[in-house]
Amino acid sequence: MLFRSDSARESFISAFVHDAVENGYDGYHLDWEFGDINASESVMYAQFLLQFKRALPSPLRLSVAVGGFWKKSGTAPTKAAVNVDIPTLKGSEVVLFSMDTYDGEDDVFLRNIATGATNIGRPQPDNWGVGLAWSKTSWPPPMYMHGPQPSNIQLRFNALRQYNVRRVAMFGGNPDNGANTFMDRFLPHLQAFVAGKSGI
Repeated sequence: MLFRSDSARESFISAFVHDAVENGYDGYHLDWEFGDINASESVMYAQFLLQFKRALPSPLRLSVAVGGFWKKSGTAPTKAAVNVDIPTLKGSEVVLFSMDTYDGEDDVFLRNIATGATNIGRPQPDNWGVGLAWSKTSWPPPMYMHGPQPSNIQLRFNALRQYNVRRVAMFGGNPDNGANTFMDRFLPHLQAFVAGKSGI
């Protein structure tokens, strides 16, 4: 594992920092969706992120997708392990995006954003973002025969405002590359949110 080897971490970080500077990147977003990860490994992952962020010259940014707040199990959402140790990152400039808020089911989304706000958003509002999905994979039939409805989308943006979310990441692919998305339904809400309006 990358996190267990000092030399592997240093080589990885050095190569990626060089690439970012050489190519004028704004920074990196890591969407590493681990399977089973234990408590000590989640601490090692957090320590790796701190090391990576310290190595990036200002103003380059580092963000990471965080999964495992609440998962759907049977008919009820159940709490699951988060894949990175959040207390280790406290006070850092690593931005954590709640990944399980991609879920198309309103109750699971609301539990995830509430848990994310408690664990990250309230203590570190500038270090928390929420991921939303306009991909069809997050809105599958038969539950959503016609994709997300205005009420589903408005519920999400109302929650963003309620929890004072300052960063939003949209998941779903680029429709210019043939991805099948519901981007057109989300875009007016996203534009209003960025503009600081209460709704569309």
